[in-house]
Amino acid sequence: MKVAEAVQLWWEPLVQQRHGLHLSLFVPMERGGIAARANLNRWRQGLRLAEAQLVEAGAAEALREELLGPARATVKVERALPESFDGLAYFAAPDFFQFVSTPFALHETAQVGPQFQLRPLLPLSKMAEHFYVLALSLSDVRLLEGSAFGVRRIELPEMPTSFAAATGYTYDQQRQLHSASSAALGERGAIVHGQGGNADDGRDRDLEHYFRRLWEGIAPLLPERNAPIVLAAVEAYLPLVTAAMRDARLVDRCVAGSPDHLSDDELWRRALPVATAWWDRDRARRLRDSACGGRPALVTGLAAVLPAAEAGRVAHLLLSDRLERWGRYDEQHGLMEERAIPAPGDEDLLERAVHATLSRGGEVECLPVEKLPAGSPAAAWLRF
Repeated sequence: MKVAEAVQLWWEPLVQQRHGLHLSLFVPMERGGIAARANLNRWRQGLRLAEAQLVEAGAAEALREELLGPARATVKVERALPESFDGLAYFAAPDFFQFVSTPFALHETAQVGPQFQLRPLLPLSKMAEHFYVLALSLSDVRLLEGSAFGVRRIELPEMPTSFAAATGYTYDQQRQLHSASSAALGERGAIVHGQGGNADDGRDRDLEHYFRRLWEGIAPLLPERNAPIVLAAVEAYLPLVTAAMRDARLVDRCVAGSPDHLSDDELWRRALPVATAWWDRDRARRLRDSACGGRPALVTGLAAVLPAAEAGRVAHLLLSDRLERWGRYDEQHGLMEERAIPAPGDEDLLERAVHATLSRGGEVECLPVEKLPAGSPAAAWLRF
């Protein structure tokens, strides 16, 4: 399974309309080692918090048992909690329950209301924001797919993956000597470029030819047009790879240095900041274009975003990862009351915008408020 698909559809059953009280429980967990042995105790503590919230909401004992029963079953919890995850969420409504493991920390909270609370899990949308790492050297090539939370290696087809196998030469960086390789091009004499500009030109032509041969075999494995490609290689190779690939997805920064002695995980850790900076620049560019009247159209502020989301017009919702907006929304008349501190009977309007967007096929992205247009708690690109 692709990294981008691992938890891509976690929200689908959670936005369906259901009757009755909805319980959302979020519990932090620890990965492996001695600390992980206390995870079941953390979970039991979270269940006590959840039951207290249900009692406060007026849930009868039978309903509390129905909603909490699966969460109390140790076997179900252990199956839902892989050691490589940092949090566990639990959602329950009459005749429904679902566990969601998260590769990021959760704050211990429990909420009871007419719908599930989804905002704590919105970082999972980063799983779909994936990128590729192309690790190149004279002796090997690796292709990785990564997201904010993990990486996997993509198996390459049968193809020459070293400079010698692809070109028929071996290259001596000190003497700039190309020796014939009978395996690739048949018996040929050794070629010495010598020193100076002509030698450098010959070396660069040979390297670009090597990178072009590699790209011919790799390109069909990367059909996604919006996923950036981060090069991991000697920095001087970047312009040669750019010329060989002629692909706009190649990021103009690389993980500099030979990747031969770096593990897949280390390459991913070094490439992630490069890919993140690329996504930030791309998002900022699209926001500028939309603000100047370009397509797709952009609206900002909950007063404009929430009615658009309820009407199914929001293609991509952007909202703050910290701000809260409480109030009431009259769907029939499109009227909204908004405030930062909840009053009795209020609902979380940002949460409502999330549900409205996801249930109508849109995407949701959580961002620091400083990356949102004009510091608004919400903005959205519209379908129409």
